[in-house]
Amino acid sequence: AGVAFWLVYADGTVSADAIRRHVREYDYPCAALRDPEHRLVEFCGAKVTPEAAVIAPDGRVVYRGRIDDRYVAFGKWRPAPTRRDLFEALSAALEGRSVVPGGPAVGCTISPAE
Repeated sequence: AGVAFWLVYADGTVSADAIRRHVREYDYPCAALRDPEHRLVEFCGAKVTPEAAVIAPDGRVVYRGRIDDRYVAFGKWRPAPTRRDLFEALSAALEGRSVVPGGPAVGCTISPAE
C-alpha cells in the first residue's frame, strides 16, 4: 500500500503558473492541484491552510487537522515539533489501526469560493 501526496491550492486567484513556480521554488516532491471551486476543500472539511487530510482508499476522510504541532498559534512556534500528527495518522491508517484526531491546524482561514 502506498501513499500519494497532493498540495491543494484553494485560492482561485492563484494561477497555474504561480503554483508551478511555488512548487519549484520550495522543491515540493509531490503533485499540486488547483481547487478554485473548493470541491476538495468541502469534501475534506478543510477550514485553514495549511491543513492536512487523509483519504482512505474507500474515499472516507479518516483524518483532518494539523501536520504537526510546530505552530501553537499565530506568531507562536517551536523550533521543532513535539508531535507529528499527520505522520501518526498515516502510520495508523496504513497499519489498519484507528486514526487518532490531531490538534487544530493553525493558519489562514480558507475564504469561500467565488
